[in-house]
Amino acid sequence: MKIKFVPIIMMLSAGLIDCILGIYYHLGIYEYLIQLLIVLVVFYFIGDMIRFLWMKFMVPKEEDADASEETAGADNPEEGQEPSEGENFRETMENIESEEVQE
Repeated sequence: MKIKFVPIIMMLSAGLIDCILGIYYHLGIYEYLIQLLIVLVVFYFIGDMIRFLWMKFMVPKEEDADASEETAGADNPEEGQEPSEGENFRETMENIESEEVQE
């Protein structure tokens, strides 16, 4: 399920329930529109908080597992593998610093 639709689905569901209750209780148009606006805004923010918390606590767990596998392989390159650009840069900087120290 795409979690970017959570705020919209919550807002529209709350709006539908509010519409049904407004018709049932015979609210005036002005009272009803004010109530509908408040309900839509409040439930949109509640849905947005749920989406934010979902992304913060549920999605990174999957990414952390992938990242830890990738970094484990980068720290110990097997024989025959070329070092990554970061390792080449690090070695180059160490060589430059050692040359400056020797002078």
